[in-house]
Amino acid sequence: MRMVTSPGQNPDQVVEACVRQTKRAYGMPETRTLMIEALRPYRRDIGHSDMNGDTLADSIYQLAKSITFYREPAGPNYPGEVVQSPSLTLLLNGGDCDDIAVLVATAARVFGCDAAIGWYPTSKDGTQAHIVAAIRPGWYNARDEWVVIDPQQEKPASPHTGTRWQRVD
Repeated sequence: MRMVTSPGQNPDQVVEACVRQTKRAYGMPETRTLMIEALRPYRRDIGHSDMNGDTLADSIYQLAKSITFYREPAGPNYPGEVVQSPSLTLLLNGGDCDDIAVLVATAARVFGCDAAIGWYPTSKDGTQAHIVAAIRPGWYNARDEWVVIDPQQEKPASPHTGTRWQRVD
């Protein structure tokens, strides 16, 4: 399923659509199985006793990194931002930054972690933004820190300064 936002929406509105899509996906029973299966190749060498915040964040990062990144078209015929469900992103093995953020947040919620989706500007005039997801592994992570999962970065990282976050509850 896809959610289409209106053309010209600001990044906060796109983040709201991402949060809605994540909540919708997380509420579907088949999503749990889908996320566990999608993460299985990235957890092969990790036993249950080895599961912690760092390995979980790294597994979700590796899944996000495996998705082919593409930009949605822009221009006068552009319908607005299309936010894909995590199942569609996995089926297509592709999506843009908001689609990957929804996938990451959904995987985090399935594994009992807190999740948030946010954005930060990528242009000096603030007209372009990058959507990212952060997870807080909760009981898996003794440090109780948020970790940004962005496949365009070299590894999971601390939150960017200036990022505006919206939690996925």
